[in-house]
Amino acid sequence: MISRIHIDAPPAEVWANVTDIRTITDGEHSWNFTHDLVGVPRPRDAHMIGQGAGAVRSLEWAKGVRFEEHVTTWKPEHELAWTFHIGAQASRLILDEHLTVDSDYLRLEEGRYRIEPTADGGSDLILTTRYWIRTPMNGYAAWWGGVFLGDFHRNVLNIIKTRAEA
Repeated sequence: MISRIHIDAPPAEVWANVTDIRTITDGEHSWNFTHDLVGVPRPRDAHMIGQGAGAVRSLEWAKGVRFEEHVTTWKPEHELAWTFHIGAQASRLILDEHLTVDSDYLRLEEGRYRIEPTADGGSDLILTTRYWIRTPMNGYAAWWGGVFLGDFHRNVLNIIKTRAEA
């Protein structure tokens, strides 16, 4: 899944808001199907521990969901990539006890932010999440995966945009 948003701020400001997304308030979130109707927990905080490849971003979502992202690519003002380290407990809390995020049926492979400077002095921020689904109903499951990730991408990109432009 790939999502893009234009931000009226230079890459340095966008980068600062990509690496650390601290203390997200309820008022910063956008209404969406995934979080507001289905009840998937919303992000609350993400803070970076260290810098460069090998750094760890610690995440906290609503309902006590905690997990890590391990940085694999670190190019300040250009690109940040990571692998997901969710764990069994957080995985069960994200969706439900029957469909875990890191299983034989569903796996998040990689996340990546890419920042592209634009001619107007702003930036385009691209969020990519690579994942795979292996179920007897792949088409149906992939459709739902697109809905859930699309809602998450739009929500977090809008938070970063609002903060970077402030």
